[in-house]
Parts: sequence; C-alpha cells; structure tokens
Amino acid sequence: MDKKQTETSRPQRKKTFSLYATSGTKSLVPNGTKWAPYGPCIHPLALFLPFKRTPDGDTMCRSGVNLTAFPIKNMNLSSGGQLLVQQDPREPVVSLQAWVKAGSRYENESEIGLCHLLEHMVFQAAESTHGKAPAEAFEELGGYLNAFTSPDEMVFYASLPSAHWQEGLELLCQLLFPLQFPLAALENEKKVVLEEINREQDAPDRQLFRHLLNCAFPDHPYGRPVLGDPKIVQDCTPHQLTALHQKLFQTSRMTFSVVGAVIPDEIHRFLDERLPTATSHQRMVRPAAPVHQGFAVEVIEKDLFEHRLAIGWPVPPVMASEAPALELFSMLWGQGASSPLEKKLCWDQQLVNEAGTFLFQPAQTGLGVLTLFGLHDNLHTVLRQSYETLYRLMIDGPSNKEFEKARAWIEASQAYRGETVEGKAHQYGEGFSRHQNPRLGEQFLEQLLNVTQVDIQMVARQYFGTPNASIVAHVPKGQGEDFQALSKLWKDVWRPPGLSSVPSPVTSSFKNSSSPKKTPSCSPSETIRTTMLGHVPIVYYPTDKIPAIHMYAAWRGGISFEPAHLKGVGTLTAEMLVSGTQTKTREEMMEAIDCHTTRFSPFFGRNATGLHFGCVANQFETASELAAQVLQEPRFESEDFHRQVDMLKKSHERRVDYPSGLAFELFRKTLWNTEHPYGRLPSGDTETLSRRKLTEIQAWHHKIFLETQPTIALVGHFNPDEIQETLERQWAHLARATKRLPLLHQPPALSSKAMAHFPFEGEQSHVVLGFEGLKVDDPRGDAFLLLMACLGGQSGRLFQELREKRGLCYQVQSFQFDGMHPGATGFYLGCANEKVTEAIVHLEGLIQEICAHPLDDVEVERARKRLLGQKLLAAQSIQTQSAAFCINQTVGLPYDQHLHLEQRLNPLTALDLQRVAQEVFLPQKQVVVVVGHLPEDGPKPNIDAEERLGLSPKRV
Repeated sequence: MDKKQTETSRPQRKKTFSLYATSGTKSLVPNGTKWAPYGPCIHPLALFLPFKRTPDGDTMCRSGVNLTAFPIKNMNLSSGGQLLVQQDPREPVVSLQAWVKAGSRYENESEIGLCHLLEHMVFQAAESTHGKAPAEAFEELGGYLNAFTSPDEMVFYASLPSAHWQEGLELLCQLLFPLQFPLAALENEKKVVLEEINREQDAPDRQLFRHLLNCAFPDHPYGRPVLGDPKIVQDCTPHQLTALHQKLFQTSRMTFSVVGAVIPDEIHRFLDERLPTATSHQRMVRPAAPVHQGFAVEVIEKDLFEHRLAIGWPVPPVMASEAPALELFSMLWGQGASSPLEKKLCWDQQLVNEAGTFLFQPAQTGLGVLTLFGLHDNLHTVLRQSYETLYRLMIDGPSNKEFEKARAWIEASQAYRGETVEGKAHQYGEGFSRHQNPRLGEQFLEQLLNVTQVDIQMVARQYFGTPNASIVAHVPKGQGEDFQALSKLWKDVWRPPGLSSVPSPVTSSFKNSSSPKKTPSCSPSETIRTTMLGHVPIVYYPTDKIPAIHMYAAWRGGISFEPAHLKGVGTLTAEMLVSGTQTKTREEMMEAIDCHTTRFSPFFGRNATGLHFGCVANQFETASELAAQVLQEPRFESEDFHRQVDMLKKSHERRVDYPSGLAFELFRKTLWNTEHPYGRLPSGDTETLSRRKLTEIQAWHHKIFLETQPTIALVGHFNPDEIQETLERQWAHLARATKRLPLLHQPPALSSKAMAHFPFEGEQSHVVLGFEGLKVDDPRGDAFLLLMACLGGQSGRLFQELREKRGLCYQVQSFQFDGMHPGATGFYLGCANEKVTEAIVHLEGLIQEICAHPLDDVEVERARKRLLGQKLLAAQSIQTQSAAFCINQTVGLPYDQHLHLEQRLNPLTALDLQRVAQEVFLPQKQVVVVVGHLPEDGPKPNIDAEERLGLSPKRV
C-alpha cells in the first residue's frame, strides 16, 4: 500500500476462507481471509462477463465492452504442457503464472504436507543453483513472485512490467525445474514451515474451516491440512522431495497462464525453447472424488472468547448443472447486508456477531458452508432462526427484489472482470487446470443468466434443506458441555420440507428480465482537476478500461480531529450512515446498496472520514443519488443507535481471539497514551461507547458532512462534463459546506524506551518493534519509503535475515503509516514462543546495522524498482487510483502525488536512507511489544499491558 493511502474503512463484514498455503510473507492472490464491505460478495467464478452476440457476430459483454479485441489463445507446448495467453495492451504489465497439478490431494498419508514443503523448497533450490533468490530477481525487475499450494494444484504467480517478460519467464522456468534440494536449506525451511503451521493454529477462522473439512472428508486428502503434519515435515529428506518433484512436476501436468502487454506467439516460442522435453513417466491416476462422511458433529474446546459454528453440506463442483443455481442461492441466503441471514441474525435480533455463507468448490466435491460466529442466545434459538431464513427460500423461493439483486451481482461481475492481469490469468489458469476449460467463466455466466427462481428454490431444498451435514463448533474452554445437545437440536430443527410443497416449474430467468441500462459514454483523457459548486475540489480521471466507476468523498474529520471527550463518535457516525435515510428504511437502504453498488463504504480513518462507493457505470446516477442522500439526510434513530453501540462493544470483546491484532493495538497504546488519537481504537472503548448519545452523533454529522468542505475524486468509465452536471444537481447541499476543521493539538509520543507484554496462550508469540514515524508532508517521506522498501519484501533484509537465514519466523514484515500528526513505523513477526528473545535481539541488531552503515547501492536500486513496479501494478485498480487522488488532497498533498513517485525517488542515495534511519530509529524511543510468551531471559516490561488494553489475560 502506498504510504499516503492509509485511511481505514468501516468495519467489514463478509468473509470467505482459503486453504491456500503461500511461500511469501503475505498472499497477493487469493489467500487468507478476504473481507468485503457492504455490497455484493462476488464469487471468483462469477467474475466473468455475460455475453451476447452483435449483428456482426462479435462477442460483447452486456455493458457494451468489446471482448474480441483480447481473445484467449489456448496453445499446446511441445513439452506436453499447455499455454493460455491473452494479449492485453491496456496496461504496461504482465502476469505470468504456472499451474501445476501438485496439490495436496496427490499426497498419500505418509506425505501430508510435503507438496507444500516442496513449494517452499523450489525457491531455495533455485537460489542455490543460480546464486540469487528468485523473488529478489523479480523485485529487481520491478515485480513480485509468490506461490501457493491448494488441495488441487501448486501455483507460481508473478507480475512485473511487460518490458521484462522474457527475464520473468526465464526465472519462472528455472524455478520449476531445480537441480537438487540442498540439505542445509531444507533443514532451515522446515523451521519456516513449522512456524507457518503454528501461525495457522492461532488463526481461529482458518482452524474452524480446517476442522470442518476434516469432519466432512476424513478419509480424503481434502480433509487433511495443506500445510502438513509437523512430524512428516520434520522428517522429510531431500530424496523424498526429489522423488515427489519428479512425480508431480512433469511438463504435461503444467498449465502456463499469461495475460498482459505481450505477443502470444513470442511467449509460445520462448517456452518451447526453455521447457524440458516431456518425460515418459507413467500417467498418474486421478485421485478419487471425496465421499462426504454423512451427518457428524464435533465440539472442540479452545482458548477462545467467541463461539464459532460451521455447518457444511456436500455440493458438486462448478461443472455440475446445479452449480450456477447454488452460486446464486449462496449469495442470496447469506452474502450482502440485505441477505436474510445477516439481516435477521445479526441486525434484527442480534443473535450472533457474524452470519454468512460461502461455497468451497475445488476440482471435486466441495461444501456449501454456513458460519455463525459469536452466539448471544441459546443454541436452539440460533439454529431455529437460521433455519427459518432457509425455510422461506425453500418454500417461497427468492422474491422479485432478491432476484433483481442477484442480477445486479451478475452485472457487477461483468464490469470488473478485466480490471487486473493477475485476476484474469488466475481465472484462466484455474479453469483449465481443474476442468480443462479456460473459458469456463464465460459458460458459467451464461448458465447463471438462465437460472430461474425455482432453480434456486430447488437447490436450497436439495443441498441445504437436508440434516445430512457436517457440523463443527469451537467453544471457549469449559463450555463444551453446553453444546453436547447439538446433535439432537440439529435433528429437531433442520427438517426438510414435505414433498407436497415442491414448486411448479417456471420460465422466469435473468434473460427474461428487463434489459440492463445502457452504459454511458466515456471520453478517456488525462486527469482533470477542477471544482464543483464553485469551491469543492474534485478530480476526474476518465478511462474506458472497464465499465465501472469508483468515487471517494473525504472530509478532514478522522480520528486526528476527534476530541478525546468524544471517543468513538466518528466511528459511530460512519456506522449510522447506512442505517437509512429520511425516505428509506435500513432494509430498503441495504437492498439499494446491494442492487446498485459494488462497494459502499462509509469510513473513519486517522486523517479523514467520508464515503466511498463503486458501481457499474450504468448505475452511477442511482448510486450517486443514494450516497448523497446518506450524507445529507441520514436516518438517525434511537433504536438503531443503541444497536450499533452494542455491536461495537461486542467487536471489542472479540478482539481477544486475534493476537496479532492485539500486538499492534498494544504497540499504538504504548507509543502514545490513550488520550492521543493514534493511541486509541477508532471506535473508542466499552466505557466511552456507553457514554455516547444520539445527539452527539447528530451534531458530529452536521459539523463534518454538512458544514465542512470535502474533496472528491472519480475514476472510471464516464464523461466528465456529463458527470459534473449530475453531481452538482445531486450534491447541491455541499454548496454550504465551506468550513475547514483545525487540527487538534495532541500530546507527543512516548519519549523513552518502553516494553509491554500481554500473556496469550497460543502456538506463536507476536512481536512488534517500532518507533514514532513521520507526518504526511515530511520532506523525508520518500527517503523513508525507500528505506522501508529495502527492509521489506522477499528480497529485503527482514525476510532474508530473520526467515531465510535463521528460520525464526514465517511471517515478518515492515509497516508504516504517516498521519497529520507524526505516525508510526516498525516491524512485526510471529515466532515460536521459545524464539522470542532471539528474534528481538536479531531484529534490534538489524536496525542498528542499518543506522551504522549505508545500505548497498544494489539493495537501494532493487527497492526503487520494486516500488515503481508496484505503482504500475496498483494503477490497474480504478478504486486505488480514486482513493489516492482523494486522500492526497484531503491531507494537504498535491492531488497527483502518487503519480510522480519516480521523479522523487530517483535522486535518493544510500546516504539519504541512512540519514533518515538514524533520525527515526532512535533506540532511546524504541517500543517493543510481545503478545504471547515472554521468556525469563527476555526484555523486562515497564508498561502495564493489561491497563493499556483494558483486558485481563484471565478473560482470554
């Protein structure tokens, strides 16, 4: 993330789970827990366009964008592999991906986790053979390289400027075919993988899903952990890895997916020259499809604060005829703020903190999953109310409004399909690797358009109405007995409806519904900076890349402007903005958001507050009017206010289950006291929330959104003249918003060395070491950005010294945020409890070395290229561009600050970086925080962590 884009959006609700294990410090595609704000949660397979034929026979998406300009070429390689190429010259970047049929489902019981270990080791082997880490080589080209292992495949993915595609593809080929696996590197990498396994043990959401898969498919590889069995990983030898590599990395098992500004024939010729000839290995037998265990219940007591329940039903893969209806049913039942599950369980009755649904659909049989987090009522009530939302869909089917919402989701997916080369390469690679069809998405969308309301009703009955489910409950220690009746309750509650209520077939489908609105005209041009209503700064960046628009409106009114006696008022106001308007109830508001926008997010950050929305271009006028109404005439009612307060209080309680988040919170509260805005949670605390009044929310809203001047930015498919006219009509109330809030004076950060420790019983300890940072307008900002780039990334000193050489951790990263007050910077790592002291010592030594000696010129140049490459890749996202234009202006920077990074970085030298390191990394002002275990020989705390966090380890 660009250091200038540090605004935090509102708390976000929906999540999906991933089994993917990655080699890098973080996943760039699709790993970990993914969050989406209000608006539709689009399944990855729904990110393809619905098509129609023009009179000339060309393929068009329903929004009017011609797709035949960028066809996918499916080409055979002489080595036996497959090449998928899409030439897309719209951005000067390229995504290179290799999909290998080497996922965990190809392991036997004595190999659990060895595919994942092999993924790690091909990186080490390439470095040993070629003398340079592959990730380092990619970063020198301005790109990145990473990998993940899933149940079905192992994927190596890279993105970089397209001018360097040959070097990138050469590195990728070298990576796939190592000469040997050095023993010393293997022993060190085992430590890293074991740390990764420990990290997952402290991730409660992932653990819940892992246990659900094991409950559902106990005798199939899908039920085993992709990361592996610690003992099997520990005992692995180079010979085992070599044999596994020879078995799985046959060129006939590889699919290369390339998208970007390249020429397909050149890619094909290059790979044919580089890849080894196909071997004569015996063809591997396709693993048997998993068989669902049948009804099963597991209740597991864990060191948790919050109850977590996951229920899974077996569902067919995406190739099945029922798959499109299943996709839409899952969306309608439990995704989006207006879904029956979230509306009834989370908002209306507040029975749980989170309720949602998603589909896990690997190459073979998967699961449809219902998750219920944070139960606030008895188990019977929660299950009964969940079933009632399903029962209505089974008996009545989706309403016309819900059907319209589903169509809006499909049309939203069409607009965003072509936004990034990474996303498209992933979709093509997955479609061919799993189902031998790179155009699977096109066909899937065609089938979605044919789904009827009765189809949705029938899959609800067939797959989710049955009690034949796998159920896993993670409950706080000592409360397992309360869940012993879960099996009986389930059978009593979850009963399929009678056959007499089976609906009659109908012909209504999306193809029979009304046609979508026409996409407005677009006049691509350079960035335009002007004013609206005579005084409101506004930036337009029209582009016809995709038929969508993102708009940010931001006010100086973040936590930096919130008085200490009003803690939490800004977050509460942002939350209340989506509670309705004077003409719309909350339910109508949520339906409008889900139907007319792809993102709708009021936010309250460190420096600014405001509203961001994204939409398909032909929905802009409706979406903009909705946003204007939300800001001008929100519905602030007492009942909604008290519900929001209660929900925020519960979110405070839940944070004790996430130790890495606690570590960052404790760091901020140690660096600054809780009276400083950066030292407190944006939502305040339980005590201050109890003191908040509705009149304070109303006054804050009026002061910020009706009296204070905002800044606005729009990026996307539009004509600036036409859109200015629309905005001035719909947002006319801003004509009176002319004030500018003064920045409040704040106490300085801690002036002496500090150490805080909060005990936490987990597999890992979480360490944050940091310092006070810079202000957004500090002239040293670019030098410090380049310095942190030298330390971060897979080629940076942090990763290389602490992970690659010493195996102290799996995840290690640098962080920084700049504010209108001096911000913060530092380093985070998660390590085994017994390694805490060693990790802190080496981290401190690394910082001292940076201050004492200039970095190598090669390191600086590599980091410079990496930052500039990241800028090119980030420019693919119209949302990222819109946020940058808007927030830059809001915090007092030039609106196009992010566009001129190269000119500012080029003059910087290693001495500039050393100088800023010496000025920021002051040992006498260093803050160290540990959440987890602190060995007796570790540093001694001088800060009361329990008092700063307002928590007691006993509660955890």
